[in-house]
Amino acid sequence: MSKEYELYRWDREDLAGNVTLYVEDDHIMIVDYTIGSTCESFWGESDRELTLTIESEAAVKILAYLELKATGDPLEVLGEWLGKEYKGCSDTTIRFRELGEQAGVKVDVFAW
Repeated sequence: MSKEYELYRWDREDLAGNVTLYVEDDHIMIVDYTIGSTCESFWGESDRELTLTIESEAAVKILAYLELKATGDPLEVLGEWLGKEYKGCSDTTIRFRELGEQAGVKVDVFAW
């Protein structure tokens, strides 16, 4: 299983990027990628990537917190819900970290 949902995209002269949700066999990953002169002014680099990951056990806990029934693979069910809930949201990474905190699960964060 591998599904991909583009949640948000921006394309300005000074800043471009996207937020994409990936549902894999054993985890869900949200990648926020940004490139451009504004990124360089703020971060000191011309591009940056922020990756948030949860494992399948965390997906089960989040579904329980949301009171959603998993009628199939919990990662697929949560991925589909996230794909709809976060579509068009530029603040997806913030919202996802808050959801993990509220559900009592660890969201792994990696930035470069």
